[in-house]
Amino acid sequence: DEAIKLRDSGIKLPVLVLGMILKKDIPALFRYRIIPTVCTKDMAYALNSKARAKDKVIKIHVKVDTGMGRIGVLHSDVLEFIKDISRLKFINIEGIFTHLACADTDKDFTCYQIDLFNRLKKQLDNLGIDVALFHAANSLGVVNYPDSHFNMVRPGLVIYGLYPKENLRINLKPVLSLKTRIVYFKRVPEGYGISYGRTYVTKKEATIVNLPIGYGDGYPRNLSNK
Repeated sequence: DEAIKLRDSGIKLPVLVLGMILKKDIPALFRYRIIPTVCTKDMAYALNSKARAKDKVIKIHVKVDTGMGRIGVLHSDVLEFIKDISRLKFINIEGIFTHLACADTDKDFTCYQIDLFNRLKKQLDNLGIDVALFHAANSLGVVNYPDSHFNMVRPGLVIYGLYPKENLRINLKPVLSLKTRIVYFKRVPEGYGISYGRTYVTKKEATIVNLPIGYGDGYPRNLSNK
């Protein structure tokens, strides 16, 4: 849905969907020229069939699970997976990627993931399977792990000026801010409950200030009193 909004807004550059799609979404990939992530042979065959019917070749990226544990073909199975779907005539494996699970907390495991991904790249090169793009680096990968850069990176938080970890030697400036103004205030007595669930009760007479932003705007209620 986000990719379609980009297309409708006039964006003509390549757009890759990093998450999974359903088979019902396949027609939109062709209509809006969207590149999907593929992690199952079933989806690869379905895409190949649709592309054959349209006499077009569709680009895809394959996600490899090197330790994140979410979507992605297990690294122990991915070589055979890629060898299999690379034979499909109407699919072009444009990219292969993985995601770093704990680049902010565990250097050894991050290096292990990068090494696994590197080994896969070399195996594909030896087999003559040509893949244009390899990418693994999230924001912290971009900053702290140059070996994870390959020939494409996927920074997220740093694009918006947010630090993925404290004490990084980079200077970032937030590109977004959220502002509101006081619309109302009043004095209430001691022992007065405030808002949903009365999770805060005044310990003494207090001034209660109202800001026109909250739950209805997406501010989660579990942040009450925090």
